[in-house]
Amino acid sequence: MKSADVLFPAALPRSARIGIIAPAGPMRSPENLEHARRYLSARGHEAVFGAHINDRHMHYLAGSDAARLEDLHAMFADRDIDAIFCARGGYGATRYLRALDFGLVRRNPKIFVGFSDISALQCAFFVECGLVAFSGVLAAVDFGRAEADIDPLTERSFWAALHGDEPSEVCKQPEAPEILIPGAVRGRLICGTLSLFASLCGTPWMPNLRGKILLLEDVGEQPYAVDRMLCQLFNNGAFDELGGLAFGLFNGPKNRPAATPQPEMETTLRDWAVRIGKPTVTGVRYGHVPSKLTLPFGAMAEIDSAGTGFRLLERGVAI
Repeated sequence: MKSADVLFPAALPRSARIGIIAPAGPMRSPENLEHARRYLSARGHEAVFGAHINDRHMHYLAGSDAARLEDLHAMFADRDIDAIFCARGGYGATRYLRALDFGLVRRNPKIFVGFSDISALQCAFFVECGLVAFSGVLAAVDFGRAEADIDPLTERSFWAALHGDEPSEVCKQPEAPEILIPGAVRGRLICGTLSLFASLCGTPWMPNLRGKILLLEDVGEQPYAVDRMLCQLFNNGAFDELGGLAFGLFNGPKNRPAATPQPEMETTLRDWAVRIGKPTVTGVRYGHVPSKLTLPFGAMAEIDSAGTGFRLLERGVAI
């Protein structure tokens, strides 16, 4: 994708109307939404909930595909909504990708924030519209708790990203990522959950990774399953012209040991770093954890083994 094709949303106003939707899994507790609303209100923002945010369908979906798509389209169409935050991840965004109105999104570019299953929507928006989205926070998860319990790093990175602060402030973390394969590369950042990229293989919405920096994380997967999904991407040719690779945090399943002894997750990641052979870092503070970065999907980034290891080179918003 050419730089001219990339679409940057406007920076978040200091007093914004923020649409909150559940485009994948269902809400677990109304209290989480209320905490998020109060938190945003205290920062001067108004939260507007999607009409179907509390729906439930087939137990694991936040309403029917049509209902969830309706909320998503409505928030992009509403000129009074400055940004769209996803309440949570879960599963279900891939079910309606073929029905998305990409023309509507392209005509109304705005901040779109989500994580986990929402990676599928961010991939689709970037492929079809060039829209830079934000990966790293879920409103009813990260802000759905008492304000005193919100992680400081998560909070700082999130607001820095949306307000268009210096890129170095967005990706600042206490410890530098570890270099697995040395080298230096610059490219647009494609980031998200590994299992969602695997699910997009062979579809029109798998991003072209030529010259890109790919940052992956996942949760609840055994090392062999991470190996299998990386193998799927490898066999699909996704890594053939990749610029660089970064690993976030991979949190394995709890209380679900594999039948066959497993190596440490880091061993699996190192094995694939060597096999892919591109400049690679691990330990980016990005994943299914309370303390994480919010990163602009589609902005320019850099892997440099002689410097900080991983850094952003541009803002994810137009200011």
